Amino acid sequence: MKKALGFWLSIVTFIATIIWAIAEVQGLSFWQYIPRLVVPTILFVLSMWASKNLPALDAAKIKAANLVGFAGFFACVAALIAAFFPHDKILNPVDIVQDPALAKPNAENPDNWEYFGRNGNGTRFAPYTDITPENVKDLKVAWTYHTGRDTSASVDENIPIQIGSTLYSCTPTNIISAIDGDSGKALWKYDPHAKTAEHITCRGVGYYDATKDKSLTAADLQAPGIKACPQRILTSTVDGRLIALNAKTGALCPEFGTNGQVDVLHDMGPTEQSKRYHPTSTPLIAGHVAVLGGWVRDIVHGEPSGVVRAYDVRTGKLSWAWDVGNPELVGEPKDGKGFTLETPNMWTIPTYDKDLNLVYLPTGNGPPDYWGGDRNGAKEKFGSAIVAVNALTGKTVWSYQTVHHDV
Repeated sequence: MKKALGFWLSIVTFIATIIWAIAEVQGLSFWQYIPRLVVPTILFVLSMWASKNLPALDAAKIKAANLVGFAGFFACVAALIAAFFPHDKILNPVDIVQDPALAKPNAENPDNWEYFGRNGNGTRFAPYTDITPENVKDLKVAWTYHTGRDTSASVDENIPIQIGSTLYSCTPTNIISAIDGDSGKALWKYDPHAKTAEHITCRGVGYYDATKDKSLTAADLQAPGIKACPQRILTSTVDGRLIALNAKTGALCPEFGTNGQVDVLHDMGPTEQSKRYHPTSTPLIAGHVAVLGGWVRDIVHGEPSGVVRAYDVRTGKLSWAWDVGNPELVGEPKDGKGFTLETPNMWTIPTYDKDLNLVYLPTGNGPPDYWGGDRNGAKEKFGSAIVAVNALTGKTVWSYQTVHHDV
C-alpha cells in the first residue's frame, strides 16, 4: 500500500479494461457493458480513494485521485438508476401476420387446457374470443375456491388444467382438487399427505385419456386397470412419489404402480428424509408416458442424479431413463449402482411434439453449479442445453447448448 506502483497500475488496468470492453461490445449496448465494467469500476474507485495512504503521492495527485474516484462512484450510481429503464430493445422488422397455421387451436381438444402451456408444445395460445381488450375491464369475480393449502407452505406456483368444464389444481403440498369451472364447487379432493422439509411446491398436474390413446387396441381398453381409470390425473409429490388418480372420482388407480403410487426416489442417490430431490414440476404426458424431472440443491457436491425418467401412465412402470452418465441405460440401473450422481437436471417442464415424437428437455448445470473445475464430459456436454429425446425410447436425437461451461 505504501508504494505508488500499484496506484499507477490500477489506472493503466482500468483504462485497458475500458478499451477492451469497447472493442468487444462494438457499439452502445448498455447491458453488455454492465458485466464488463461495473466491478472493475468499483475496484478502480476504491484504489483511487486509497491513494491518500501513499506517501509517494503529493497532495495534488491525491486530490485528483479522490475526484476521479467520486466520478467513478457516481458513474456506478448512474448505471444502477439506468438499469431500471429499458435499453437495447430488440424489434422485429417484419410485420406481424395473423397466420392461422401458427395460431391454430388444438385440433383434437380445442376447448381443453390439458398441459401447463395448454398443449404439449407449450404454445399457451388460447383461441378464445369472449374476453377482448375492450371488455376485460368489465370482468367480475364469478366464484372463489379455497384449496385448503397450508399457509406455512411455500408459494402457489400451479397452473390449473381444464378438461371439459372441470379444473384440476394442486397446492404446494400436492393436495389435488377437481373444481367445477362454472360454479367453483369442489367435485373431489385428494390429499397425499406429502411431507418434506424443503422446497414445497407444485406447478401442476398431468392428464391422460386412454380412450384417445391411438396406441391402444380395443382389447387394451378392456384391461382392468384401464377400465378402472380410463381418464387419469398424474401428479408428482414433493416427497418423491408419482400418483395416478381417477379424473372423475379422485380415487387412486389401483393398477398403477403399487395401489396408484410409484416411488421415484429409488436409485436416485442421497434423498434421506425426502430431502435433496423434489419433482415439483408438472409431469409431461407424451403419448402414454409421463416424463419427470426434479429439483436438486445444485450448489454442493454429492447431489442426487439429474436423470429424466418416463413412466408408463397405465402401469407406472419405468419406460426409459435419460441418464447422461450412462447413455446406454434402458430401464432401471443394474447391480444396485443407481443413476449417475451430479448430472445436469431438468427442474422445469419439458415440451412434447406429437408429430415428431420428440420430448424437449431444458437442462440446468451439474452440481455444484457455481464451480466448473471438475466437470466430466457428460456434465459439460448437456449442461444449460435444450435436448431432444425420442418420446418412446428416451434416446438423444440432438442437443443444443445455450451456454458452454456455464457457471
